[in-house]
Amino acid sequence: MIQLRSLLILFLLSSNAHAQAQIDALHARDEALAQLKYFNPGLLLPQYTDNPKETTLAPAEGSDGLKGQGALQWSKDATASMVMKEARLRPRVHANPKSQEGQYAETLLDHADKALDGQCYVKEGECHVEKTVRTCEDIRQFSHQACGEALQMDVNAITQSKQRSLVHWDEPLTVPLMTCLPLEWDCNTASLYFPTASCQQVVVTASSNGIMLPVVSQPTCQNLVVRIDTRALSNDSLMSIQLTITEKQLLEHWVKEDCSALESASKAGNCFVANVPFCTNPNETRVIDGVPVTRTCWRIASDYACEQGIESHCQDLLNTACSQTGSRCQEAVAGFCVRYEQTFTCQSEHCFPSQTICLPHLGCAEGECDASQDEVSEDAGEGIARLGALAGVASEVAQLQVDSGMPQIFSGKNARCRIAVAGVGNCCGGKARLLNCREEEKRLSKAIEEGRAVQVGTYCAHKAVECLEEKESWCVFPSKLSGILQIQGRFGQLHIGFGEAHDKTNAPDCRGMTPEELERIDFSLLDLSAIEADFQSRRQLPNEEALRVQTESRIERLNQEGQAHGYTY
Repeated sequence: MIQLRSLLILFLLSSNAHAQAQIDALHARDEALAQLKYFNPGLLLPQYTDNPKETTLAPAEGSDGLKGQGALQWSKDATASMVMKEARLRPRVHANPKSQEGQYAETLLDHADKALDGQCYVKEGECHVEKTVRTCEDIRQFSHQACGEALQMDVNAITQSKQRSLVHWDEPLTVPLMTCLPLEWDCNTASLYFPTASCQQVVVTASSNGIMLPVVSQPTCQNLVVRIDTRALSNDSLMSIQLTITEKQLLEHWVKEDCSALESASKAGNCFVANVPFCTNPNETRVIDGVPVTRTCWRIASDYACEQGIESHCQDLLNTACSQTGSRCQEAVAGFCVRYEQTFTCQSEHCFPSQTICLPHLGCAEGECDASQDEVSEDAGEGIARLGALAGVASEVAQLQVDSGMPQIFSGKNARCRIAVAGVGNCCGGKARLLNCREEEKRLSKAIEEGRAVQVGTYCAHKAVECLEEKESWCVFPSKLSGILQIQGRFGQLHIGFGEAHDKTNAPDCRGMTPEELERIDFSLLDLSAIEADFQSRRQLPNEEALRVQTESRIERLNQEGQAHGYTY
């Protein structure tokens, strides 16, 4: 009984301790949350701000700051602008799943395992294919909206009262507003009216002792004379007339319209300015607060064209088994292609039934093949020479990194040799090996013998009364190949000369060729016999015996592995 009582007391104490611990934990949590309400991150984190600049990049309804910043940055970068320009003008290609290649791709996907294993394959039947080329147009649709600035007109009215003492001479009474009349003894500057520079209209009312007087004709800003009917007054010769003068002034200023949405769309590449700013309302007369105003232009705006989609006239071709083979921009505006010419190839075919073919036993597995005989090629040397020439041209272009229009391919240098008076000491041609000739003249002689030099002309290098020394001017090229292309191609086919040399003038043109000039040369017309022997001597043919042994060994190994042409039996 005593033990049971002790257990009950211990249980009650444990329960109270657990409850107290729970209360303490909740109290500590509430205190921590209360302290966080007064926490200032700026005291602990340097350069902390509640509104960093990156918050403007968060997408919101109707705006995308990140996209706008991207468009702004690529507009400042030349490379990015070029990429965007090419993207706008890139060909537009239709992927047509009904085309022949599309159907073939679907077949491969449906039978991928068989295509990869390659044990058997289906040979398509013999087909007679008729191809026709058809074209259609895709037209980019745009909506147009003008935006700019408009001329705003405001009328400002200024009213003045003037008292005039006038002598009645005739009817109606003519009163100049800027000058005093004869016998108007009390007239002074305060009695007169002078218009401002911005005067547009003047309106005058007249009265005398409370009696309104009709105004026969109103003044203008240019002719400040008013005519008043005074018959309602007595016949007194001296009259006191009250003039109320109202001048209307025009205040004009240009108000810029809100074009921010269109400008943002232009930066993002969705719109473009179709033309320079132009006057949308020219030479109009408008009545502003009773004042007719004529201006040469009331509104200047730019025409923004924004893309609305593509109007395609190619749907009929897409609905048939036609394949697109070309896309050409026919019309571009402000860097946007607005009209494409699309080219499709449509074909109809009549085929024999297809058949399944499986690979047969590997032929010549045991080496029991018919003997073959070597054939002597009569044009091998010419073929090697032409192949070497093409390789040399490609190497020259790749090494120099030549751009379009740059005359740097197979450049030559000017070389000269002396021809003394009366032919004594001639260092040109075959005589250049004489002891008294210079090294450069001997090198020129060698270049002439190798066919890589062409003569420009002969000129006088030293002249007193008569010419004391003549020289021949030559263009020398670094290799036989460059000499052939320059002399036979540039001069013989393209008729581009090598300059001139005569009298006292030496003006050689030993420049290289541009890629465009090189492309115009017909290599089939070049005589490459001069370099044929060089290429023949450098060719290396494989050892026939070693090649035979290697081939037989490989065939035997594939036969033992049960493979032939990469297929497993």
